[in-house]
Amino acid sequence: MDKSLIMRSQYPGWLLLVITLILTSLTGCSREQDSPEAQIRALLKNAELAAESGDFRELTKLLTDNFQDSRGRDKQAISKLLRIYFLRNKSIHLITRIQSVDFPAPDHAQVELAIAMTAKPTHEQQGILNINADMHRFNLSIVKQDNKDWQVLYLKWDRKTRVGR
Repeated sequence: MDKSLIMRSQYPGWLLLVITLILTSLTGCSREQDSPEAQIRALLKNAELAAESGDFRELTKLLTDNFQDSRGRDKQAISKLLRIYFLRNKSIHLITRIQSVDFPAPDHAQVELAIAMTAKPTHEQQGILNINADMHRFNLSIVKQDNKDWQVLYLKWDRKTRVGR
């Protein structure tokens, strides 16, 4: 059975959302010489790497204690879903495109990004149309509380389309 088919059928939206959140909250936020946007972009890249390695603990650390997604799931529920997803799907590869990073306040970022998720490695040079992947759009609300690291407060995702051969 095609592993990418299995991956699509199990929690595809929330997983990508959490991955996005993690990407925005990992290391790299503490350097004062970096702009807030550079910190957010570095976190997103690190979250992508954590998701691809199946590290649900690191991804969960990127969520605030009062996190909630658009479906009402909290941090604990997302952590459980990630753990199950990574146990069932050993191979996850992402192509992430940040659409926008806006700062309505110095300690609050709104991020919109698109993520393609596939079970097989894909080189970006192949082009997005030459892969078999699920495409999702994520909207994240990321906050920096008490001058600590950025963390995801809220996540909403929409499945954009299915891309594949």
